[in-house]
Amino acid sequence: MSSLFGRQGLEEALEARLKSYTYESTRPTLRWLFIGLAVFIAAVLFLASSDQALRSAADEWAQEGITQIPPTPRELGTALFVAQATLNDGRTACHQSARDEDENLDRLCVAGGYQNVAGFAASGQLDCSGPEKILTILNPPAGSGCARLAEIVDRYESLTNRSSLALAIVIITFIAAAFPFSTFTHRSSRNLLTLKSERQGRSPDWAVISFFIPVLNLFRPLLIFIELFKASDPRVRVGDAEAWKKQGGISAIVIVWALLWGAVVVFNPITVARIWQGSREGMADIYSVTGGLLLSELLLVALSVTAVFMAVALSRWQDARRAIVGEVTVVPPRPRDPLEKALAEDADARKARVSAGRDRDARKDSGRGKRN
Repeated sequence: MSSLFGRQGLEEALEARLKSYTYESTRPTLRWLFIGLAVFIAAVLFLASSDQALRSAADEWAQEGITQIPPTPRELGTALFVAQATLNDGRTACHQSARDEDENLDRLCVAGGYQNVAGFAASGQLDCSGPEKILTILNPPAGSGCARLAEIVDRYESLTNRSSLALAIVIITFIAAAFPFSTFTHRSSRNLLTLKSERQGRSPDWAVISFFIPVLNLFRPLLIFIELFKASDPRVRVGDAEAWKKQGGISAIVIVWALLWGAVVVFNPITVARIWQGSREGMADIYSVTGGLLLSELLLVALSVTAVFMAVALSRWQDARRAIVGEVTVVPPRPRDPLEKALAEDADARKARVSAGRDRDARKDSGRGKRN
């Protein structure tokens, strides 16, 4: 553990960063990137199929006249408890007066599952109202209103659980695919100096970190890949290390990818799901929000596909420029020791003060000469 996270590991990591290096093709990384994005696309398609199934069910229920969101199994259990307690208390309906006033039971009738189950049955014109009928939900007669209610509750719960599971898989596979993509971006940026393209605006580390900083990740990735493509352009002459800034070109796929990336950052399944959780009130909300989820999932698939084409194009450009430039060894500058840096800054400050004093003395002497 100390070798990984202690001072020894830190020193070894710093030494590795300061070693000289040559061009390293990104083709091996592309294989892992393809695998990661393929698994991610499969997960997104699974999520899309789950959301489409929920959307179709919501449309089917809406055509039957059901407008409210089905109660949860927990609310169904509460309704069964209240229905049994009501009958045990000598009532034939909730809120009805009984021999012994039971304020707790009255509160349960108003709040929680019983109210939601009764309201859902009434909104869908399902014959499943009253304690006696609600108790039959556990084993309802075939074709009865309570049987239909239990079927809808089970199906809705199954579909929402499937969508939640699919969303969790999408998040996990996205994180997994981010590793090879980050490695590809870092290596591509690190290769630029070996391709005799200098004065980049962003270091390899910041090229990766920028993807994870909110707001900045809306536009910075576009600037990063524009710089990567321009500095990797094999058509730029090799003699001038900064010629890429004016002569370098970019592939059109970069712009397409950047637009999709910005859309996904703003409009992704997690954001849409949060909006849904805070605003869903009926079947119409489920239908409209699942439509938004399907659109966001389509954007994810399109983003992944364009990312593959963009990575392949950049890798080919860098390999082509490497063939023109030849073998170039880059020696990273060694960072200055903090004490040495402080002493040098102090010496510069003293020199500046001495120079300023000499200038003042020269001006004073000049003024005396004029008066004389």
